Amino acid sequence: MCKTVILLLCLSSVSSEIVNIGAIFEEHYEYLQWAFRLAVDQVNINQSILRNMKLRTTISIVKKNDGFFSAKRACEMVNEGVAAIFGPQSVRSVAAVQEVTESVGIPLIINRWEYRTKPNNTTVFLHPHADVKGYAFRDFIESKRWKSFAIIYQDPKALIRLSAVLSGVRKMEIDNNLNITIKQLEHPQQLRKIFKETKKMNIRNYIIDIGTQDVIWVLEQAKEMNMIDFYHNFFFTSLDVHTQDFKQFQGIYCNITMFQIVNTNHYQYKTIRKEMETGIFYIGVKEKIKPYLNTTQFALMYDAVFYFATALTKLGSYLQPTTVSLSCNSTNKWAQGKIIIDAMKSINYKGLTGVVNVDENGFRTNFNLLETRLLWGKLNVEGNWNRTHKFTVIKSKEEDLKESKEILSTLVLRVSAIESEPYFKKVENSSSDEPIFQGHSIDLVEELAKIANFSFKFQSVADGQYGTFENGEWNGMIGELIRNEADMVVADLSVTQDRQSAVDFTAPYMNLGVGILFKKPSKKADNLFSFLSPFSVQVWFYMATAILGVTIVMYVMGRFTPYEWENPHPCDQNPEELDNQFTLQETAWLVVGCVMQGGGDIDPKATSTRMAIGYWWFFTLIMVSSYTANLAAFLTAGRMETAIKNAEDLVNQQKIQYGCVKGGSTEKFFKYSDHPTYSRMWTTMESAEPKVFVSSNDKGKERVKKGNYAFFMESTSIDYAIVSDCGLMKIGDSLDEKSYAIATPKGSPIRESLSHALLKLQEQGITKLLKRKWWKSKQDCPSVPPPSDTLGVENIGGVFLILTIGLPLASIVVLVEFYWEKRKIPQEERKPICIELCKELKATVMGKNTVKTAPIEPEDEEKIISSKPTSSSLTSTTTDKSTVVKRASLSK
Repeated sequence: MCKTVILLLCLSSVSSEIVNIGAIFEEHYEYLQWAFRLAVDQVNINQSILRNMKLRTTISIVKKNDGFFSAKRACEMVNEGVAAIFGPQSVRSVAAVQEVTESVGIPLIINRWEYRTKPNNTTVFLHPHADVKGYAFRDFIESKRWKSFAIIYQDPKALIRLSAVLSGVRKMEIDNNLNITIKQLEHPQQLRKIFKETKKMNIRNYIIDIGTQDVIWVLEQAKEMNMIDFYHNFFFTSLDVHTQDFKQFQGIYCNITMFQIVNTNHYQYKTIRKEMETGIFYIGVKEKIKPYLNTTQFALMYDAVFYFATALTKLGSYLQPTTVSLSCNSTNKWAQGKIIIDAMKSINYKGLTGVVNVDENGFRTNFNLLETRLLWGKLNVEGNWNRTHKFTVIKSKEEDLKESKEILSTLVLRVSAIESEPYFKKVENSSSDEPIFQGHSIDLVEELAKIANFSFKFQSVADGQYGTFENGEWNGMIGELIRNEADMVVADLSVTQDRQSAVDFTAPYMNLGVGILFKKPSKKADNLFSFLSPFSVQVWFYMATAILGVTIVMYVMGRFTPYEWENPHPCDQNPEELDNQFTLQETAWLVVGCVMQGGGDIDPKATSTRMAIGYWWFFTLIMVSSYTANLAAFLTAGRMETAIKNAEDLVNQQKIQYGCVKGGSTEKFFKYSDHPTYSRMWTTMESAEPKVFVSSNDKGKERVKKGNYAFFMESTSIDYAIVSDCGLMKIGDSLDEKSYAIATPKGSPIRESLSHALLKLQEQGITKLLKRKWWKSKQDCPSVPPPSDTLGVENIGGVFLILTIGLPLASIVVLVEFYWEKRKIPQEERKPICIELCKELKATVMGKNTVKTAPIEPEDEEKIISSKPTSSSLTSTTTDKSTVVKRASLSK
């Protein structure tokens, strides 16, 4: 409130309704005068601005760069008491008027920016600052991912305007390997020469800084040199390129981009257009003003008036900035001038040129630029830029896709391919004079053409290469895209980081990895002892040991247990001799017979011997079953000679060489791999003699068939080679993961449509059907099961463990039986168990227990004593091959 009172007291002239403003225009800038008058009229009509005030203008026309006369006119306006001065336009005139306005403290509003114009406390520049525009140009380059471009400028001052671009891209050039060429257009005849030079350098992107009036001429020259297509990009730095007439480019696709600051969708712009169309126009220059309506200078002058009026409105209706008559020779300054300037610096006015806002130095640094593109002869706004958020895309994905489809429908695409089965192969014995090709790539493009509605023509790559960067340029199919010799590449071309920096790829249509192609090994020569192959030597040794051990254990147990001693004459209830069937010969026959699945003549009766033979039967069951199963596999498949099963086996041997296609993605994989195994393989391949690299997959397959060579190639190509040739096989798993995709030139507008069509084919399952069609078996290869490995102890060791546990258990049962039977003998007649056990064990081991006392029943003991035999007949032994007879001893 105090501030308002002070300002009101400072007002020395009484004019509560009229605010005088001055404007200095130079000759040939009449359209700025019309914009100024139009804005003043609309401000005076608008009731929401300057509610209690009206603007009154004082206009002077001066010659261009006439600083003296411009300063004189400014002094005259100061004497008349103006609140602000608008203009002039040239550097000298601006500098002269700045001295006047600064000396008296009156705001000066300039709608142009010139690097030689110095800022001061009273000057406001509404034109975007050149440095900030340079940031926008630099962000544009980054958003388009340009790796090479040429800057063509006409006026040397353009380098100053582009200083921010040059400083930014120099850093980008160092960090991202940019290729930048700068050319000055000194005379019109030089333009064609510049275009020829840049085309030889494979440059397709151009930043052109020339006068707006020369834009059409430049494009005409480019059109005559076949540079108006979707491969070449032209970006014009002038903010008024959108005002040109592009009728001659209707129906032609071209990448022509520009920035504009004029927002033609602003309500004030639409209001002006409507008033011009309906005849309601306040200054009577309708036809003259129409061509300048959407120019930057016209819009800036229009916004300058509204910007000034908005600042006065902010100061409040109680403040009426009535000026007094001042003199240029006086040191007095208008007090309200600084207040108005501070108010202008503190507001944001949204006008025809977007948000108008200036910094402390009076420069307009925060503004919006519209990215406008010429398409089919029509201008379309596709993006918005500001310093804070950089680029914001306005165009939707649907619009991108629609545009891509429109482009495709008008073109006959040149499809580059390389001869490689089953992707692209010449048809042999064709009756046509021209070569006919067929393959997976052709079928894929045909399906894409049905969806995306385009025509195509295949061409074989000239140098037969996929594409590598050598000697500063790309060769192969990638090189053809870069040199504009092809529109897209459809082949077994894998996506790599290097290639992606040079061209664009669509969505992948096939996933794969690097595999190893090898010649199918032959079987070993027939061997008379091949029946021994199912078991290792160690297993055979353990089996022989088991047979010997079980034989001895069974023999001891059979002689040890009392339940294996039998009456040879069942009719005689009181036998004098007992039989035992477990002789060493019969026991060995039983054990071996179990292994041969034939059995033996012995029938164990004791629990202990039955337990032992049961464990042995289980052992022989497992062993015989394992042998039979493994023998069948050996007799069917045979043993393979090679021991290579994966990449590690390859790197750990020196007999077999290995390699890949020279200059392909597989070579890059090994060359730049950090994996120790793959790094060693690359070192071996690089130094191998003879050379292990081949020119194509077909050459690699031929070398594999000759033997002693493994070939690294994509797994999909290996799959096709295997079904086409029964003599080839794949070794191990894939070494990495990659994908095939369609390649297009950088920034190509057809990529989006191709990706959309590919995804649709995948959803419909057509991509799988195409692969099944071309990867089905070409011949009936015999189905051979994989070779069987020899069974070792680690495979069947468990059955040995069971046998090892079972035999001691049976031996414990034998001891129990022995002890139980000895307890039946009267105590006064039996010796201690330990003595009996040692005696029996010794006799069994030494083979001396050929006599066994038959058990005597108590009631028969008296009869036996009464018939006492002679001493010569106390003992007798009868032995044959199958029975040991033990006679009773009757001596007391």
